[in-house]
Amino acid sequence: MYVASGQVTCIGFKADIILWDFPKQELLARLSLHEGKVEGLSFSPRGIYLVSLGGQDDGRVMVWDVSKREAVCGSPASPRSAGNANVVMCSSCRDEMFVTAGNFTIRVWELDTATKKIHPSECYAGQLRRITVCVQMTDDDGDFYLGTTSGDVLKVNTSSKVVTACGPQKKKFSMGVTALLLPKTGGLIVGTGEGTVALCTGSDFQVKKRMRVEGAVTSLTCRGQDDQFFIGTNKGQMYRSAYATFKEELVAVCHTEAVNDIVFPEGHSDLFVTCSTNDIRVWYTPERLERLRITVPNVTCHAVEVTRDGMVIASADPMDFAGSPAVLVLQLR
Repeated sequence: MYVASGQVTCIGFKADIILWDFPKQELLARLSLHEGKVEGLSFSPRGIYLVSLGGQDDGRVMVWDVSKREAVCGSPASPRSAGNANVVMCSSCRDEMFVTAGNFTIRVWELDTATKKIHPSECYAGQLRRITVCVQMTDDDGDFYLGTTSGDVLKVNTSSKVVTACGPQKKKFSMGVTALLLPKTGGLIVGTGEGTVALCTGSDFQVKKRMRVEGAVTSLTCRGQDDQFFIGTNKGQMYRSAYATFKEELVAVCHTEAVNDIVFPEGHSDLFVTCSTNDIRVWYTPERLERLRITVPNVTCHAVEVTRDGMVIASADPMDFAGSPAVLVLQLR
């Protein structure tokens, strides 16, 4: 079982794809061809190929042979008349097919294994001009769905390469559609930039159920054949929900920026305090859970300390709004 991750570097420097052996938790190989950023990665159904998408400064889509750890072929990801490609997803059934989409571009690609070349087919969207930020393929490869910054979802037929549905028509999702999931139970689960997770059905994508999470939804994934799915957000939150109940349950949290200091209160090894940008958190070690969060907007805490009796937390911010060092003292009750 492999896991692939992509790097972000500076302009002019190579951005590696790192291939990992997940069970052994070992680095297997570094694949270096993209420049600046690896925008997206997707394994083919049988894991024979890995398809990678470069960022704005690279603009290429590459196909890699996983067993040989080498590139098979590559091509510019989008036509010159369009913008950058933002997402890539492999077919659910065939190793030789994948999809890319982005700024006013939707393409279905075919890999010719004999000539070692990839050939794109443009998808027809009519008068629709959308920026795509997420994609999801059906299990039978019949259709794929695209989430857009406009707050709607496009359905594209894989064979005809034509957009066959677009919705919701009246009330679009606020702050764009940022993640998609096709559950085994039917319908389409949509995650949005404002933190809404909705179950949509029908060709017009009517919302049947919805819930709200903290932060913009960055990922949606199912749990094998189970009746649960997981939600990730840009606020460092991970939620779990069942398809039937469609109620969020917080299962993991973390700081969203660098942890600048950590301290254990005297005589309490089961608790510790961390500080970062905008918040201070108290954690319970045995259960690995957050017990308390103190939010201080627009303040970066660089140091934290707890009094001997554990009743006061003091934190230090290098500069306040007047340009002087600031100390924040918090009384616990």
